[in-house]
Amino acid sequence: MLLAGGGAIAVYQASANAKKYLPLVQSAAGQYGMPWQLLAAQIRQESNYDPNVISYAGAIGIAQFMPSTAASNGVNPYDPNSAIPGMARLMSGYAAQYGSWQQALGAYNAGPGAVDSALSQASQYGGGWLSYMPEQTQNYVPKIVANSGLVLT
Repeated sequence: MLLAGGGAIAVYQASANAKKYLPLVQSAAGQYGMPWQLLAAQIRQESNYDPNVISYAGAIGIAQFMPSTAASNGVNPYDPNSAIPGMARLMSGYAAQYGSWQQALGAYNAGPGAVDSALSQASQYGGGWLSYMPEQTQNYVPKIVANSGLVLT
């Protein structure tokens, strides 16, 4: 779970919104013990820093919260000042639950039940837990880790 790397990364050269939200990303990540580079890369993947985006599946805003997840976590998904710290808090909780930022990303993307099932299948049948996750998550996790510029152990 330790990480190496750091510094400003290319995520912040991507858009004016990314630069605009950098202080909030760094603050929220620090508040919840999450590497800010990982949070930045995750937001880039989820919404490309667009606070008004709504996905085909109904996920809302900069952190792409599903309405029920936002409500149960007390997050206003339309407000980046609520959604970004809410994302960091949720990710930190998942990281504590699973002991891994990669598995936390999997839980954020596909739900904690999917991670639990994947871990169980990997234990029973062998192989890595990620290979038992939906294809979207199999792509999501390594892409965010790579874009973060961090080496997660």
